[in-house]
Amino acid sequence: MIVWLSSYPRSGNTLTRTILNKVFMIETYSEYNDKYDLGVRKDVSLSVGHKGYEDSWYDFYSRAYEETAMNIVKTHGPPQDDSPAIYVVRDPRSAIISQFHYFKSHPLTPADFNMQQLIDGMSFGGSWSRNLDAWNPLDRPHTLFLRYEEILNKPEHVISLMSDFLGKPAVAAWHNPFESQHELLPTFFRSASDQANLAEWTAEDLHALWNRHGGWMQKLGYVNDFALTETAFGEERPLSSPPSRITSHWR
Repeated sequence: MIVWLSSYPRSGNTLTRTILNKVFMIETYSEYNDKYDLGVRKDVSLSVGHKGYEDSWYDFYSRAYEETAMNIVKTHGPPQDDSPAIYVVRDPRSAIISQFHYFKSHPLTPADFNMQQLIDGMSFGGSWSRNLDAWNPLDRPHTLFLRYEEILNKPEHVISLMSDFLGKPAVAAWHNPFESQHELLPTFFRSASDQANLAEWTAEDLHALWNRHGGWMQKLGYVNDFALTETAFGEERPLSSPPSRITSHWR
């Protein structure tokens, strides 16, 4: 069987994989085999618990889907079936900035995307909102919806949710190895700081972001950068905190 680990790029997918590895002793796969980042060196793969496959994606997927054993597979694409999923969301103001720096600095896969192109979803992973549209994680059956901010700041609570969802006990305490991972591959493990990422936005880019993704941003409770107009996004409701997480558990 497959359990998808899905997110828009740079949204905490790797952090979640690291927790699965360090706390639950579960290695995870990637649809992309991650040959140009996590799979480029064995020490980096071990730090995350990344496990590669040798055959084609189609052959691996077909086999993993039919197996009785659980195979957790990272993806940034739309659902390919109705298998259970863990969906991780991150504030697009942070995820898109992180993606911008990733493309600028990665030695093996450099790309010259500007902010407007990333906002519009022209890079790998597509659009932040369309990824959410495709997965619809608040309502999709058998889906655990997690926020990057809580994975980072409330890991014990998130670990409890993951344990319940997967039907697997935590077998080790969680200690975030980000600093050592940053030393191993700084172009991939950049800073993990939402505060620093949000500080990089210009007013022009923020307007473009809200025009493109304001619907989902409001739905998920992200604080508005501007006083939104009724014609743009409907009646504004100030949100001091995100709405409650909605989860669907399976065993």
